Amino acid sequence: SYTITPTSANYKFNPVSVSGTIYEDEVHNFSATPATYNLGGVVTDGHSPIANVTVDGGTLGVRTTDAAGSFVFADILKGTQYALSLTRSGYSFSPNPLVGTLTQDTTLQASASPFKYTLAGSVMLSGVGLRDVTIQAEVLGYVNTDVNGNFSLADVVYGTVVTITPLKLGYLFSPSSIDVTISGDSQVSFRALIDQTIADDDGDGLSNHEETENGTSSVNPDSDEDGIPDGQEIAEGTNPLDAGSNISQLSTTVCSEWNGFLGGMWNIMEHMNISSHKLKVTTTLYSLEGK
Repeated sequence: SYTITPTSANYKFNPVSVSGTIYEDEVHNFSATPATYNLGGVVTDGHSPIANVTVDGGTLGVRTTDAAGSFVFADILKGTQYALSLTRSGYSFSPNPLVGTLTQDTTLQASASPFKYTLAGSVMLSGVGLRDVTIQAEVLGYVNTDVNGNFSLADVVYGTVVTITPLKLGYLFSPSSIDVTISGDSQVSFRALIDQTIADDDGDGLSNHEETENGTSSVNPDSDEDGIPDGQEIAEGTNPLDAGSNISQLSTTVCSEWNGFLGGMWNIMEHMNISSHKLKVTTTLYSLEGK
């Protein structure tokens, strides 16, 4: 009996072997084909697979990584020398190219690193940079504008999608936010407007909008020049446009009263300091006509 099994490191045979018992002269034929193997690989960023990477094998053809980051060139002749170049927008790869000589089924490994860019911008108010505006950038965090109204976010990964929103009390912004997809260094800009419903240009406790409603000045904290800020007069129920309509601007540590002497010929306004600190009190008297 016999078994004939042809072997070669560079060929595959069909049939693989022949067995039998010799009773007479016999001839057995085998067909030989060159040995082939699969050449594949996986591309990851160290944690996750990277899909849609183009793998250019030259004469071997072109493949694209799937959702698992994998690719394969099937039935490649043993001994084939290969150089696989990896490309995808926004990424660099290592090693690149993947080179070697195929001697068996092979799975290669490559790491991908996304490019990083700078996202910068500015906030301007009437052509002048507005400082201390909070720039909210979702997953990127936040940053404040500098003295020139500029801001910058470094090392932003390629492909990042983010909404940039400026915030500062007393201001409105145009546009109110900007959506950005990072594909390179990016620049955005905003125009700031004073929010008249909140802004208080003269610091009297009334917003510019409230000044308009009350007919008072938004640039003069004391519209009737009686020494009492407009906001205080509105809060106390007096008329901020009438100098004769006011109550004394007194601390709770001061007691004030009118005292009459000599049958009413003299009237004296007395202020008594009941605190432990020195106080300076100024009293201005007006006629009923506000003079």
